[in-house]
Amino acid sequence: MAVIADLPFYLDECLTYGDADHDGFGEFYAYAAHPYREYVVRCTGAGSFDTVLFNGNYFSIQCVGDVDRDGLTDMVTRDPQTDALAVLESPDSFNLPRDSVWSDTLASSAYIHATIGDLDVDSLKEILVGDMYARRVRIYECVGDNQYELKTSVRAEWGTLQRPAQTLDLDGDGRPELAAHNHNRNLDTTWVSLFEAVGDDSMVERGRVIDATDLCFYSQPLATRDMDHDGRTELFVQTCLYQQGLLILSAIESPSDDSFAIVWAETTYGGGHIMMLSAGQPYDDSTWVLAAADGYSIRFYRCTGNGRYERFWQTDSGEEVVGFYDLNADGRDELIHANRGRSIVRAWQPVGVEERTAEKLRRVEIQPSVVRRQGVVQMCGLPPSSEVEVVDASGRVVASGSSGASSFVLGTLDLKAGAYFIRIRSGNQSIVRKVLVVD
Repeated sequence: MAVIADLPFYLDECLTYGDADHDGFGEFYAYAAHPYREYVVRCTGAGSFDTVLFNGNYFSIQCVGDVDRDGLTDMVTRDPQTDALAVLESPDSFNLPRDSVWSDTLASSAYIHATIGDLDVDSLKEILVGDMYARRVRIYECVGDNQYELKTSVRAEWGTLQRPAQTLDLDGDGRPELAAHNHNRNLDTTWVSLFEAVGDDSMVERGRVIDATDLCFYSQPLATRDMDHDGRTELFVQTCLYQQGLLILSAIESPSDDSFAIVWAETTYGGGHIMMLSAGQPYDDSTWVLAAADGYSIRFYRCTGNGRYERFWQTDSGEEVVGFYDLNADGRDELIHANRGRSIVRAWQPVGVEERTAEKLRRVEIQPSVVRRQGVVQMCGLPPSSEVEVVDASGRVVASGSSGASSFVLGTLDLKAGAYFIRIRSGNQSIVRKVLVVD
């Protein structure tokens, strides 16, 4: 994947994506920390981005869309002064939302997540607000231009919702489900609840998945539109069993009405508090890619069959996935991710396997370039399953080996003084580096 943009501010979290000014190019909305500021990053062409300071403080932008269907973009936010849920609206169809048109202090909390949906399928959009401290998901329905009413709420201990801003129908019964975390403090049990509307403005819990008795953290559940092409929507959840040091990525599908089951899971070591998921279509075809961050790296998965997925690549450092979005309107999603250590965010475009391998080979470090006999040469940053050959000045291979890890050590005890060429091959790509052995 190639870097197409490097935005030089400390990104704390990217919350949502939209096209509020209706110019055909999307914006993603984010707030940056230290000091807290809120930004709108707008694509102005292929590989070109413009960063606009949206607020001197930050309103914690949650989601963007035309909730009241008046043709003007609404932005659901949290006011930092009052912690109230608020809706900003654009004054016209060509500007960003800035004017507050509605607020509700009932939803006051320093930590909320919100998304837009229509759970009861009555053509009136709802704002779904997950409040971690209140342990509820509150459902506000639009009842007129810039008017919203609290209709109902469901119990959700952690109060987190699907991202991006969508709710999808998992069991194919025409009513979308809402996924939220739940926790029983007395039994120390954690699970994911799936709620569904049973009438106008009424919700019930239809199922539970991924029960855990260990202290754990969940990513926000992510629904994808039929990643394995079996006609069913998937729900992905990443779970960190903190005390065991295990990380579990699970795919959930519905085999029948109001029934939910795990169809695939991968368990690895690791995990942390930052566990974001996103999925998109970064290629020219309909292939989906799932990106999973755990606070230490980003892992990339693709579907290999019905209910089967494989990890095909991962980054090497502690990066955080933010989202797949088609920023430059070229028909392919770009991946936006953050790296807190370097205080940057980058938008990546996908390239092929050969290009990725060649790029990694170009970054291989071989040290030292001049080494005494009985010394060692260290090679770092190798692609997986690399083949290493050492060739003397006459073209004869004098040593060889393979690396299953990202490093390889070459001993020079059996080499005579002189110039040698180290050939590193991975797949169809290779590089050659020169090393001088001296007495």
